[in-house]
Amino acid sequence: MFYKTGNEMMKKWVVIFLTTLSCIAVLGCDDDDSSVVASESVPEESASIDTVFVNSTDTVFMNFIDTAFVDRLDTVVVEHRDTLTLTSSGLVKKCRTSFDSSFVPGYSLFWGNSLLLGYQDFGMSASAADKDYYWQIEDYFIKNKIDFTGNRVTGSFENMTTLEAQEQFLKENIYPHLEKNPGLIVIQLGDNIDENEEFFIMEESISHVMERICSMADSARVLWVGEWYSTPLKQFLLKRLADDYGITFVDISDLNTSDNQARLGDVNVYPFEREFSLKYDSYEVNGDSLTIRFYSEDSLYASIIKISSYEDDSENKRITWTGKEFITADVFVASHPNDKAFEEISKRILAALGY
Repeated sequence: MFYKTGNEMMKKWVVIFLTTLSCIAVLGCDDDDSSVVASESVPEESASIDTVFVNSTDTVFMNFIDTAFVDRLDTVVVEHRDTLTLTSSGLVKKCRTSFDSSFVPGYSLFWGNSLLLGYQDFGMSASAADKDYYWQIEDYFIKNKIDFTGNRVTGSFENMTTLEAQEQFLKENIYPHLEKNPGLIVIQLGDNIDENEEFFIMEESISHVMERICSMADSARVLWVGEWYSTPLKQFLLKRLADDYGITFVDISDLNTSDNQARLGDVNVYPFEREFSLKYDSYEVNGDSLTIRFYSEDSLYASIIKISSYEDDSENKRITWTGKEFITADVFVASHPNDKAFEEISKRILAALGY
């Protein structure tokens, strides 16, 4: 095998890629054979599911930033089920995978990022609280009289760069729920793992999360939902780890299209009145209606919202209002799912549960 990497950093990605494929056995390749095979010293019971063949004459360009190497995965043929030692060979505690038609979620944990609780009480860029994926799932269970008690958790877990910090987060926010014997666990994480420090520990940290969940909640049905903000490498790794641990992977990566994203200027409705503020270009008040014109990315937008009261900081051209309605005025926020996409995410999760 020959990997043209260009520098030492690229060589590191080669190692990460091979690690992702779980080639943890001692590898050896004959000069006249392009296959990667496990050492004969590997016990038969530790052998796992795949043999990986790589074209030995190919030059594989490993570029982590744009993950161009994933385009060459057609050169990797996975077959034979008896030569590589992988972590999935009974070496890890798997989650429960067998459920009958009488399954009901009961006490449930939803652990996610801004798609779950980006607006504190509901998913970021949903037009209202009952439009995000969680509330649509909860609504399905209520309407069909299915036992369900939902609990939602969010936080900065994805951007933590040490395993110690992540473990502390788990102890404070996740383990208390696992101790209550949940029937359903839905994890929607990975989007905010950037291709820098947190990525270096992604495989280890995600593996640890999966192992703890499978061990502490061994009767739960576990789903991993990913990813709205995906890369081929992260998606490949998450799918592989989910398979290793017997976790159902719900792929939503194809949903992030321009038609499924929110729009700058969208009006959103909060469950109760609170304060909002926005830097404006100009505004008009007509009774309880406020028309705000604002710039984002050098483009001018105008939105009309209902308000209870407002204050104008004319010196800084910032208006603060009290009400339920607010405006999508940030480009990143607008890149989140719109109502149609949230509905599709909820359908995919329910379908994975057999509903």
